[in-house]
Amino acid sequence: MKTPILISQTILFLAIACPHAAFSKTEIIQRRLVQPEHIVEFIARETTYASEVALKAITDGKMEDWSLCQRMDGLNMDQSHNFIFINSFAEPTDLDRLNEVWDFKAVFPNKSLDKITTMTISTVKDVLFYDRVAFSFKARPNVIRINYAKTTNVGDYLELEQTEWFPFVQERMESGSTNVISWTLSRLIAPRGNNIGHEAISIDGFDKLSDSLYTYYENDLPFPDMDLLMSVHHKAEVHVYQLIKAVGHDSEY
Repeated sequence: MKTPILISQTILFLAIACPHAAFSKTEIIQRRLVQPEHIVEFIARETTYASEVALKAITDGKMEDWSLCQRMDGLNMDQSHNFIFINSFAEPTDLDRLNEVWDFKAVFPNKSLDKITTMTISTVKDVLFYDRVAFSFKARPNVIRINYAKTTNVGDYLELEQTEWFPFVQERMESGSTNVISWTLSRLIAPRGNNIGHEAISIDGFDKLSDSLYTYYENDLPFPDMDLLMSVHHKAEVHVYQLIKAVGHDSEY
């Protein structure tokens, strides 16, 4: 197994080393709320302790990578999530060993758990399981924009994203006629139900925060049929996140 490396402010797990390569098949996004008075301590504990525990899990083959991102936008920020964790796994069966991943005592046997965990200074708002459907990559993103899609039919939506938008954004990235540098499409597999706000996500990767707010596509190529794509979904939420720290495999980064 290749030795994992730590990456800070350079890459999110969604940035793959080559377009269409086989990589993580299952992702978990956990959304957390951290009150302002705890943010500094929360980031310090996660980047100092949790990232090391994640590194051991990756070394042991229990997880592919881990990343922490801070949300840069939002309303009612005292109630909504302001951080996300993204964990990825090579195979769905790796999820059967989730209880073995976060073994703080194995990495920090002389530390009191209440001094290094962040569960006491944050609130878990959502735990979301996704299956990756498609992606394209040009460079490593520092910022991502997650588009949470509410669909009329998730199968139709995923098909149109892959046949209409995916070839377009991939060609634009290859030609340098957009500031998007990575793109991912994933389907929500749990939780599901009538009260869930979305069934899929698309994720745009950028080098800078300003790029995520002012995205451009030059007119050198015809646009896909956006009316058709929008007829099967709308954006239930759109949020921008800044990478804080990531742990992953040097073979992928």
